[in-house]
Amino acid sequence: MPTASAEIPVKVLSGSHPGAIVQGVGVNDIGPHNLDALKAALAEHGVLVFRDQKLTPANLIAFGQQFGELENSTRQDFLLPNYEKIYVLSNVKDENGKPIGNADDGYQLHTDQYFFEHPTAYTLLYCLEAPPVGSDTIFCSTKTLYEEMSDEEKRKYAAMTIMASHDKLNGGRHNTGAYADYPDIPQPVVRRHPLTGNDFLYFSAKLSARPAPGMTEQEVLDMIDDLRERATAPGRVYSHKWQVGDLVIWDNRGLLHAATPFDKVNHRRICHRISVKGERPIRGGLPASSGVAAE
Repeated sequence: MPTASAEIPVKVLSGSHPGAIVQGVGVNDIGPHNLDALKAALAEHGVLVFRDQKLTPANLIAFGQQFGELENSTRQDFLLPNYEKIYVLSNVKDENGKPIGNADDGYQLHTDQYFFEHPTAYTLLYCLEAPPVGSDTIFCSTKTLYEEMSDEEKRKYAAMTIMASHDKLNGGRHNTGAYADYPDIPQPVVRRHPLTGNDFLYFSAKLSARPAPGMTEQEVLDMIDDLRERATAPGRVYSHKWQVGDLVIWDNRGLLHAATPFDKVNHRRICHRISVKGERPIRGGLPASSGVAAE
């Protein structure tokens, strides 16, 4: 696994939480020769912040495509016109009173599009308008939590599976188009990162979790509550305060994030999100040579 090179100058944020700031780099100038270093920095720090970017929708898509195949959002109502890969987060309405984006997404700690068979690897979120107070995005590491567990706990979680449910999360609430009947997908509770080989805990919001055989619904919800509380212990959370021109990229593999409230009546927020398709999760907690997909 390559380490982040001088090509991607990062300033690590203080504390034991994820996050680093990339200094003096415009993403329009990043090319394929920087990609290994950028992915290494993301695997190491979880979250990278690029300040003062000036990106058109086409710029954002072109940059995201360097990481891999861009995936669709299942919430079809909130796509940017003429750019179907861009999902809009906003409380703003157009001249006809129609919301231009989703104003209520992501307020539970989660990992993006967990319910896909090949869930999101990287998420890129670009800020066009930000309120003066609130709307922070918080991040915490599930890799650090796993590494601090006893061997007994690691073995326990390595044997577990959660059914990731698009239907439970979105059914009846949004226009999900072709994804309306998307099946529940088994996901391992301990997953291995494909670039580093490190194991991490893999779970998402309770709204997207159903029990696999051998567990009850309440057991799954209680487990998520416990792990979430431990992952967000004091000093473990990075809270990103948005500025116009911020581009934040995160590696969903080993990380949870959530939106926070703001005054939606008096202030505006507009962000554009794209996401990169990941791999089929490999169950962790086993020797690397015998890792198997979570079926």
